[in-house]
Amino acid sequence: MAFYNTQGGSNRRFLDIFLDGLTFFKNSYAKVIIPLFLLSIIPIILTTFLLPDLLYQESLLSGQANTILDQIIETGEMPSQENYDILIQYFALFIGNMIFQLLIDNIFTIFGFCLVGYYLYQMYLNRDVDLWETMKDRVNFNLLLVILILGIGFPFGLIFLLIPGILIFGYFIFSIFTYSADEFDNSISNARSIAKGSFLQIIGIAVLSLIITAMINFPYTLLLDIIWPVNNATYISWLNPATRNYFMLLFYSLSYQLVNILLTPLMLCLLTPLFALNLKEKGIITGIPEPSGWKAKARSSKPFQLKEGMFCPYCGERIKEIIDECPNCGRSLRFE
Repeated sequence: MAFYNTQGGSNRRFLDIFLDGLTFFKNSYAKVIIPLFLLSIIPIILTTFLLPDLLYQESLLSGQANTILDQIIETGEMPSQENYDILIQYFALFIGNMIFQLLIDNIFTIFGFCLVGYYLYQMYLNRDVDLWETMKDRVNFNLLLVILILGIGFPFGLIFLLIPGILIFGYFIFSIFTYSADEFDNSISNARSIAKGSFLQIIGIAVLSLIITAMINFPYTLLLDIIWPVNNATYISWLNPATRNYFMLLFYSLSYQLVNILLTPLMLCLLTPLFALNLKEKGIITGIPEPSGWKAKARSSKPFQLKEGMFCPYCGERIKEIIDECPNCGRSLRFE
């Protein structure tokens, strides 16, 4: 790698990108949250109106299935044919509902990423762009290909074999930036070459964004359970065709998914600095912001002097004496 070729330097590079992404998230949040928020609500609406019958059947069977499983554990005996049919029916409904909800959620998440991804990339480079004009330009045939790969292929890969899903995400996630941009030849395949060498960093950013979301969501849901306790009987009554309450189902789902919806831009904002830095390292672009905040801070009028015992800002090598070039990576240590 041109910038960091030691483990310590690589860790510092990742930390700089991560912190830069958090700063970028803070500064760009208000500009992109509205379209992403609206798109995040659509899967909840679809689930509320398309799945209540299946969710109702699943809820009715869940109690019976749990009782049968407890009996199997206690007695060690195989279930009767009737109980076996109940278990099969329950697991089929459970898995089917889970896959449908996961697919719908992921398709609209990737759709939102595609619409605002290139706008965020240009915003990160301090270009003068309009969000709504950029979003209109992003709707084309290539968008369907990205949704097919990341919106459908990625979750199916995760559900059935795990590793293929991770590989799809790591290799093709940058296509949300490249699929409809002239500077990248409107190419999805370019995304893979840009991501080359950064697979672990991409996965690391995805995992960290999920951890941050979970850390915020956990206390929120605990508080919500205290303020608004909804037992299983109440939830089933909302699903019951005779007493179905679409408003309460929708409001309940929105309430419990509010944190996930509000933090939808996080992963995208964390990926943007990594994407831009990869482009710079590969010589595709020049002049990206310094990884110390979204917009470069005012520099001191006095030039920075590297002293003995300090570390090379490019590769992390310890500098034992004052010299003009780093003995490890060869980059200039003169900052004027």
